Amino acid sequence: MTPQTKRHAICHVIHSFSHIGGAENGIINIVNRLVDQSVFHVICSLTNIGDIKKRVKSDNVIFHELNKREGNDIMVPFKLAKIFMKEKISVVHLRGWATMAEGILGARMAGVNKVIYSEHGRHFDDVWQHKKLKYTIKRFLFSRVDSVMAVSRELGREITELYRLCRPVEVVTNGVDLSRFCPKERGELRARLGWGEEEKVVGVVGRLCEGKGIERMVGEFLDTRLSARLVIVGDGPLRECVESILCKHDYKSNVSLLGPRDDVAELLNCFNVLALPSASEGMSNVLLEGMASGVSVVAFRVGGNHELIDSGHGGFLVEHDDWKGFFSSIRCLIDDPCLADKMGIYNRHKTVNQFSLEQMISNYKKLYGISI
Repeated sequence: MTPQTKRHAICHVIHSFSHIGGAENGIINIVNRLVDQSVFHVICSLTNIGDIKKRVKSDNVIFHELNKREGNDIMVPFKLAKIFMKEKISVVHLRGWATMAEGILGARMAGVNKVIYSEHGRHFDDVWQHKKLKYTIKRFLFSRVDSVMAVSRELGREITELYRLCRPVEVVTNGVDLSRFCPKERGELRARLGWGEEEKVVGVVGRLCEGKGIERMVGEFLDTRLSARLVIVGDGPLRECVESILCKHDYKSNVSLLGPRDDVAELLNCFNVLALPSASEGMSNVLLEGMASGVSVVAFRVGGNHELIDSGHGGFLVEHDDWKGFFSSIRCLIDDPCLADKMGIYNRHKTVNQFSLEQMISNYKKLYGISI
């Protein structure tokens, strides 16, 4: 780095960096792709750092974990300020409410040039549950950052309206690794998994937790008795609940719980249909990955899903909680493989043209004030 080159030290602050989710995946993509001799990254977890650290391939990254105790911890802003000053941070990127107050305070104590706050999902419990104090604090904190960001236009609109913001919310949509997530031959992996080449497979990829709708989908699938195999990739606190549902049905042999996997890019190509039963989404990385893999998709019309899925062209969007319509759409694609293939091709083209990682990184450069 020459003396004239401006150094950009970016600190990504997140509550936990232990399991893969939308925000975590976004950080990994940024630090692995936004690489230059003038750019330096710090990933700071308020709690802990887990095995997903191994997905960070860039050498120009430093990790900090604060091991924050449950509830309020008055030492967190001071710890953050110390890290920001030590690493000479120029941009702090805070992700989610859990980082907001302590992150802003720490950044201001350290004299950081730019503080960005981003929302990656529809986490508005203060509005929906009438938590007036939290709502008031959050509204105030929105005015104390330099930029507010959302991962979809719909999410940005919601933030603006719910918190009556007098400033624009910047939108940086997620991107997908088009070289990793791409159409591939499905036969070999299907054979390894014991699935027939002509067998119809409906796939779900996601964390087994509240709000993702996977446990509800399993129950509905078993009751519907669709002529297909349901494959669930992921783990989480509701796994036992899903297993309990399966134990009560004779049809459970048509459901495969694969748990967490490192070969999601290959598994997506084994699916005839990718289903997203989530009740709330910012911008789903799983949908993007499935679309880039050339798979047709079915999801509820929530959050930013309509910005990804062109209903009737790349899959189907169904009104939230319309499970009959949800499975009717899946059945339509299962019964008409030519239509499913056509929609998968459409999805691949759309992601190539609109949702590449290169486009996403270019937008983050602008957000961070980097011209390289």
